[in-house]
Amino acid sequence: KILEPAVGLGAFIPQIVSACYQVEKIEIDVVDIDSECLKKLKKYISSFNFHSSVKINYICEDFLMWDTDKSYDLVISNPPYFKLKSSDLKKYRENFNVKSDNIYAFFLKKFYDMADKFIFVIPKTFVMASDYEDIRKLYENIPVVQIIDYGVKYFKDVFIEILSIYFDKDYVEDICIENKLDKTKIYQKQK
Repeated sequence: KILEPAVGLGAFIPQIVSACYQVEKIEIDVVDIDSECLKKLKKYISSFNFHSSVKINYICEDFLMWDTDKSYDLVISNPPYFKLKSSDLKKYRENFNVKSDNIYAFFLKKFYDMADKFIFVIPKTFVMASDYEDIRKLYENIPVVQIIDYGVKYFKDVFIEILSIYFDKDYVEDICIENKLDKTKIYQKQK
């Protein structure tokens, strides 16, 4: 079972299905607040003719307010990154104790108890800015499988530094750290 919240137009879904080709059954819950976006996603996904072992559940909800007790094998997300308006900030802080006013910190907080494996595409501020210290502390005891630094110019129309981080609660091997800018890759021991 896989969760992809704030799915948008589902850029990761073909890769998820492809990466899970040896899995007997794949169930993906995609969540988005925008019903029109989910309609476009359904049309896009139908063009792939995925095997019958792939089931995609389309859920139109504000993920941060979505009341669920589901657990997943993997959460994969490129959550939205923006500062919340004061009314939304107040609403979300009623449910989550988060220091930051950026919405992606709230997503990471909600994900924490939903799975054992997480893959996030998030701003580099996560590892550097004091606003995210509480969220970093939450994840610091989960082993990291891989960190990929994409820098600023890797993704079209994205003007902030981006990382992908893969956490796995059961992982014990070295961390792979890859830099897409200078095409380097190093391995580091877990702490």
